[in-house]
Amino acid sequence: MDHEFLIQCRQGFEKDLAAELAAWGSKKNFASFTRTVEDKGYVFFKGSAFPFPLQESVFARQMMKVSETLSSLPEKNKLDPILEAIEKDQSFQGVLCESLLVNGPKGIQDFSKKFERVLEKALHTSGQISRDPQLPTLHVFFLDYEQAVVGCGLKNYCSRERNGILRLRRSSDAPSRSSLKLEEAFRILFPEHKLEKHENSESLPIAVDLGAAPGGWTYELVKRNYLVYSVDNGPMNPKLMQSGRVSHEATDAFHYRPPEKVDLLVCDIVEKPYQVSELIAKWFANNWTRRAIFNLKLPMKKRYAAVKDCIELLTQDLDCTVRCKQLFHDREEVTLFVESRHEVTGRRTK
Repeated sequence: MDHEFLIQCRQGFEKDLAAELAAWGSKKNFASFTRTVEDKGYVFFKGSAFPFPLQESVFARQMMKVSETLSSLPEKNKLDPILEAIEKDQSFQGVLCESLLVNGPKGIQDFSKKFERVLEKALHTSGQISRDPQLPTLHVFFLDYEQAVVGCGLKNYCSRERNGILRLRRSSDAPSRSSLKLEEAFRILFPEHKLEKHENSESLPIAVDLGAAPGGWTYELVKRNYLVYSVDNGPMNPKLMQSGRVSHEATDAFHYRPPEKVDLLVCDIVEKPYQVSELIAKWFANNWTRRAIFNLKLPMKKRYAAVKDCIELLTQDLDCTVRCKQLFHDREEVTLFVESRHEVTGRRTK
């Protein structure tokens, strides 16, 4: 039996998501077919087995298992045909109506949000909404005002966030918008049970920020009560330096050596992805850190292949786990979280 999914990604990365899906199918030895829609931010996947779980994908943001694709929806009554496409005996934990983020008709996003409330109210009336977290979420994806894909979001294969996007607001005192990239990485990639609570600790964790200036990522680390070695030849934000938790190391990221073992390495520098991965691998090979969060700036073509090569470099000789995701606040890049399976801790008493 074939299963069909609509899978969302960042606009312009449809072919990269398709390449990732093809590699997954080949690895798992099942037949699959992917239809891309250029610059729309989604692909259709059909296979004899399910695609990868959402958290295991680099480029996928959101998934829905397709039940039916509707066309020629009436202008004034879209509710009835969509309700007809839903099985009467099926229950859902909630409703999520989404639409194109880019290149869509004007106002389609606002419409989909309003329609979500109307649809959920109708399903409440019919008794098809239950707050059981084990139930699927009803998904409706509007391609435009006349076409909609109806399906469901399954556990491990969908995000609770609209379009799979965790929307964050930049703090007014953050030195740059790049702070949002690291905040999102902490929330999405950093295992929740390993988020350390430092507020009342007798010692503080130590981090290194490579390519730190003007301090967007250092700001996020200080906010989380890390002591930070900020490495960059460029100037750091003066207010950030007044925190008393930052040591500015005016040197090149590739030549820097930490004075002590650290809990976390972060890195956001503009270099070829393989060179950055080699740098990160050196930190783990030398036992200088136990965890790392870093970005890879991707080439214009064969981006999935570049990501795959970097992940293989980090896993072939190092006893590490690796997670990789193209986050919402990333652009032509991906973010990786790497963790050593061996405990290496840097601590400094207050």
